Amino acid sequence: MAASSWREASSWQKSGIILVGGAAVAALAWCSYKRYTSNAYQDLPVDEGFDENSKLVDDLPEKRLLVLGLDNVGKSSFLSCMGGKDLTAKPNPTEGFNVVCVQTEKISFNTWEIGGSEKVRQYWTNFVDDTDVLVFIVDSSDRDRLEEAAGELMNLLSDKRLHHVPAVILANKQDIPDALSPTQVLEGLCLSEATIKKHKIHVVGTQVPWDGKKKGVKEAEHFIFNAIHR
Repeated sequence: MAASSWREASSWQKSGIILVGGAAVAALAWCSYKRYTSNAYQDLPVDEGFDENSKLVDDLPEKRLLVLGLDNVGKSSFLSCMGGKDLTAKPNPTEGFNVVCVQTEKISFNTWEIGGSEKVRQYWTNFVDDTDVLVFIVDSSDRDRLEEAAGELMNLLSDKRLHHVPAVILANKQDIPDALSPTQVLEGLCLSEATIKKHKIHVVGTQVPWDGKKKGVKEAEHFIFNAIHR
């Protein structure tokens, strides 16, 4: 199924929980995550801050997409565009995590978007279990934080639970003047050839301003969809 038909055939539902700082992030995020996934598999009602809009189809193969990146890189905006939604205003920063449930005729998968603030990043590894595809989003216009993003990505890819998990890197905000090109972003992330090969890394330039033209979303969908079906 092509990426375009994926969007047309998909059923997108989004639920989420906003978390506070400090130890509450670790405790509440982890407990809510375990409760949510447990309910999804058991087909039980979901509560604890989530609005359940549909039930997962039991006989469909289920995949898990993890979307990470520093704060203010455009994670929520990209997922909104990926779901075919029109952005009418800039999304609020994700302080905890959001879940997007996607179903097509052939597959069901959950997309987990985790906040990128420093206080939440230290708990990213709580969410990497059973990940089928990692999407890491970078702000191409923020050269000062590229090294910081590189460090976070290297830490993730060194986690044995993500061993050989394919990764798609989005060089976002290409519409901003003097933004780094996708090639420059990849170079700035300082990934070795072995790491790129092991994780089958693809870099896609994207722009998803809420008040402007979107680019690169379909190409990103293509690589994500192919990685899910690897």
